[in-house]
Formats: sequence, structure tokens, C-alpha cells
Amino acid sequence: MQRWRVMIVIGLVGLLAACGSSSEGDGLRATNTPAITPTPTAPPTASPIGLRLQAQYETLSAAQESILAVWESLANGETVQCGDYPAVPDPASISAAGETHYEAQAALLRRAAIDTGQAVSLWQAECSSARSAPAPETIREARLAASSAGDALSEAVQLDDPGTGPAP
Repeated sequence: MQRWRVMIVIGLVGLLAACGSSSEGDGLRATNTPAITPTPTAPPTASPIGLRLQAQYETLSAAQESILAVWESLANGETVQCGDYPAVPDPASISAAGETHYEAQAALLRRAAIDTGQAVSLWQAECSSARSAPAPETIREARLAASSAGDALSEAVQLDDPGTGPAP
């Protein structure tokens, strides 16, 4: 009971203080009270593991798109110049570092690295070959590897999207 009285008194004191005083009229005046706007919630602090996996995803994504474009061009009978090869992270470097929350995503990124690496290796072998064009079987194998890498990357993104799967 005592607690309610204290709360009522505090409420009344607050109400009276908000009204303020004025030399005009009855002492009451309208005040411009700023609208209460919610402060945006700070984004959760990103885990170092999550940031590393994100960077590896971005590197893999660029490499996969690049090597797939090479093999797609070759499949369409176009000529592609040898030279720079996409950088592919070493699959062994892709790890969730014991954080089970990231294990599935890390496994998908490792799979993408292996498949992208295979497509890049096949392209490097073709560039060092004396053949004028890769064999159709080689093109098919490389396209399959690059496409498989793309599938793994898409799955990894879904794991990172709270709307489609568990967010790491």
C-alpha cells in the first residue's frame, strides 16, 4: 500500500513539473514536447569468425563467377585469353574455429572452394596445353564444378539470411 502512495506522489510531482509555471493566466501553458522516437537498436557485434567467413564468401563468390564466365564462354565457342586466374582461398583455411553456430556455413564455403579450385585448375591446365581448345569433356567437367560451387555459395547465403534459414 505504501508503495502505491509513493508512486502516485512521484507521478503527480512529475506531472506538475512538466506543466511548469508561467506569469500569464492560470499558470498552465502548452509545451512543445518532442515526440518520443525509438532509438535504433545497434546491430549485434559481429563475430570475428562471422566476419572472416563473410570475407571468404566474397572472395569465393568473385572467383566462382569469374571462372564460370571463362568456361561458359568456351562452351559457347568463344576464345578466352589465358593470364590471370581467380584467387581461391585454401579450403583448409575455411573454418568455424569450433563455433558450432558457423559449422554448416563453413562446410559449404569449403565445398565451394574445392569446386572453384577444381575449375580454376582445369583452366590453368588448358592454358599450359598445346591444344587450341579444351575437349568437350573438360568443358563439361569444369562447368559442373563451377556450377556446384555456385550452388554451395547460394546455400551458404541462405544460412546467413534470417528469413530463409538459421542465422550464424
